[in-house]
Amino acid sequence: MAAYRVIPLDEELAWRVRGSLRAPGYRHPAYVDLADAPGPCRVCLRPFRVGADRRILFTYDPFHRHESFPLPSPVQIHENACTVYSGQVIPAELAGLPMTLDGYGAGRELIAEERPATFGELDAAITRIFLRPSVAYIHVRDTGDGFFVCELARAGAMDLAS
Repeated sequence: MAAYRVIPLDEELAWRVRGSLRAPGYRHPAYVDLADAPGPCRVCLRPFRVGADRRILFTYDPFHRHESFPLPSPVQIHENACTVYSGQVIPAELAGLPMTLDGYGAGRELIAEERPATFGELDAAITRIFLRPSVAYIHVRDTGDGFFVCELARAGAMDLAS
């Protein structure tokens, strides 16, 4: 198993969106509604309770930590406060989410992509991607809609401001 860290959406950024209802770095309004799909929230990485949780959908650039040229993705967070995910592996609560793992190198070059068939195959896929020395980070995306979920960094890699 590869040693990696899970990097969810930054809590401060989430509070700015909740307060302004604007996408960070864009002039786009954020959209608030009742969850009609399980999500997950990009801050706590817990699935939304369909028909019960309110969520905020907004435009976010998951590459802003690495590249100056934006490549935005829609993301969603809980409308109200939630606890930032701090685990060292992708949470088991996401076992039902079909995931695509995109391993990127310098200049946002896509080095490797895997779509594990089951949650049980996830760690092996992450390990294979991080075995490639040119991979700097992995973006986890929801295979169904392509939305950014979280970033994975090698354990011990320097943390950049979110």
